[in-house]
Amino acid sequence: MTRFASITSLVLSGAVVLGILVTPVQAPAFAQPPAQSGRIVFVSNQGGNLDLYDMAANGGAFSQLSVAPLADQEPAWSPDGTQLAYTTEVTPGQTELVIFNFETRMITLRSSFGAHVSHPVWSPDGARIIFASDHSGNNEVYLVEANGSGLVNLTANPADDRWPTWSPDGTQIVFQSDRDGDIELYLLSLFGNTLARLTNSPGPDRNPTWTPAGPGIAFISERSGNADIFMIDASGTPLVQMSNTPENDSDPAWSPSGQMLVFSGGVGPGVTELFTVQAYDTNPQQITSAGAQAVEPVWSPDGQWIAYASNAGGSFDIAALEVASGTQVTLTNLPNSDERSPVWTGPAASIGDIALLPLASATPEGDAFLPIPTATLGDAALPAPPTSTAQLPPTLTPEPTMTAQPVLPPTLTPQPPPTLTPNMVQPDLMLYYNAHIPSFDLVNVSGRKLNLTPLTFNGNGIFIGTDIWVSAGMSSSLKTFAEGGCLALWGLDATMQPMPPGCQHRHGWWGSDTVLFWTGNTFTVYYNSAPVAICERDAGSCPVSLSTPVSAVPPTVQAPAAAPVSASDADLLLVYNTYAPAFDLINMSGRQLNLTPLRFYGNNYEVDSELWEWAGMSSDLGSFAAGGCLSFWGLTTTMQPLPPECRHRHGWWGSDDVVFWTGGTFTVTYRGATVGTCETNTGRCLIRLP
Repeated sequence: MTRFASITSLVLSGAVVLGILVTPVQAPAFAQPPAQSGRIVFVSNQGGNLDLYDMAANGGAFSQLSVAPLADQEPAWSPDGTQLAYTTEVTPGQTELVIFNFETRMITLRSSFGAHVSHPVWSPDGARIIFASDHSGNNEVYLVEANGSGLVNLTANPADDRWPTWSPDGTQIVFQSDRDGDIELYLLSLFGNTLARLTNSPGPDRNPTWTPAGPGIAFISERSGNADIFMIDASGTPLVQMSNTPENDSDPAWSPSGQMLVFSGGVGPGVTELFTVQAYDTNPQQITSAGAQAVEPVWSPDGQWIAYASNAGGSFDIAALEVASGTQVTLTNLPNSDERSPVWTGPAASIGDIALLPLASATPEGDAFLPIPTATLGDAALPAPPTSTAQLPPTLTPEPTMTAQPVLPPTLTPQPPPTLTPNMVQPDLMLYYNAHIPSFDLVNVSGRKLNLTPLTFNGNGIFIGTDIWVSAGMSSSLKTFAEGGCLALWGLDATMQPMPPGCQHRHGWWGSDTVLFWTGNTFTVYYNSAPVAICERDAGSCPVSLSTPVSAVPPTVQAPAAAPVSASDADLLLVYNTYAPAFDLINMSGRQLNLTPLRFYGNNYEVDSELWEWAGMSSDLGSFAAGGCLSFWGLTTTMQPLPPECRHRHGWWGSDDVVFWTGGTFTVTYRGATVGTCETNTGRCLIRLP
């Protein structure tokens, strides 16, 4: 089970397994140090393993920060310079995410994915971290709050997704993926759950880094044969080639102002030098000339200096260069070890007076332990794609214009729970909702764990079950939902709302404009198919007792059964298999179709066609291509071959929470009206849309 643990350090049989310690190391010999405040953390193998070390940016002694049996790497400072995220190798090939807090002098977070974790990146506000992990069998991009809550698989696709980078406002990320058969860049909106491909080239486009100044994204592209530095806006244009050295270029890094980029340029076999180039410019300037390897450059917080790793002295050392004057100094100068991967922060982080941290057993602290979701905002976590290359993932067409950031709605101020009169039943749940934001919260106020699996909601023409939170990823099981825990639903344009009264921890949330059942005049709550509450929209809150049925439930209007459809009249062909399990929808109409209002009901599941959009599609759901198909699979199902009637598979979703076709029958609705009832054992069903 994947968890995030809040710990100070770990000990095993008296030996340090994972810890942060501060061991002063004799000051290295170096030239005149840079007139800089702040600190530089770097990776060194001087102790035999790869560990983290810290030094003042203006020179002096440095200290060993971490001790691990294998390797600690990829350090990343939080924006305020108070915390350091990094990865630690616990067994060969298995790494975990760690956060060290310089103010509390403790390791505050450690994951236990049991897989490979890489490339942690802090959000601009320091509240969240994105990273890549192959926990699901292939690399996915994950997001987690800095306190360990809210773990979400953002990509969840059978392709290889990695190297995420944040937009300056924290609402979007760009990552690299090979989901179209080649490595390209994709843009994901975290609030709108929209995905767009930014690049489309014959060679790999990779390692994106977003400028802190605006929409520009620098990346490495091999479209011309060499690895060169390119820049593109989040809108998809313009595309600018910023470097063209004889050998491969790497390590693009933006200055704090976002106006200048530094990168490592290949000037000859085995020789790389540092170059700087203005944003959108095509004329880089070489700033080092040591005839060796100058790599992994990072800027000082004021943009006046650049720290980097150089092997001009034989082994790699940390050096610094003043951009204006060209002055260069070597900061470590250790002949028998390699010092690499510097990261520089401002004066907020100061650890010169840190005492050796006490070692203690790992102690879980409440909600810091989180299970990984089995299905998430994108496609569900699928097993690695088959080795056969006959069927490639779908190609997403570029979207040159992206929607602007929505105007943020007002923050919800939940009303306190109602005072219970003596004849009222003590509620198990309190529901808080606002039709204008729109937002909805469910809180377990029972004082015990609850089984929320049989809970459903019906209102505003919308019927949903609690499994929608499971597909988004939860930190408490739906069958034993935590006392004091809450779950949330929001409209797409709603920002994250504060926790409602009585909620100790929010264990899951889902954002979609197709779930707003509480925005009609009333909605009904069911438990094991029995109505247990009728809630008024304008009340803003509603107590629910799961053991007390209510009467006078508004009747559910059932549409008449659809007439039989012939093959010549069919708009859709559904092909399904209960054993794989696998399901395909094929557009047989000969024209584009709007599939947005399509829903499926069966085997106690309700499934919305919008799931395919969240997974990423190469044909718009509102104008779905003639001859195109879409697929659902169970989690253990490998990628299935195309049905004979399908010209191109434009999207898929895999999860054990969508297998509606594996019961005896299932129903298909369009804009709330029944358009087909399909038999499981026939394997095929024709649908005509109104």
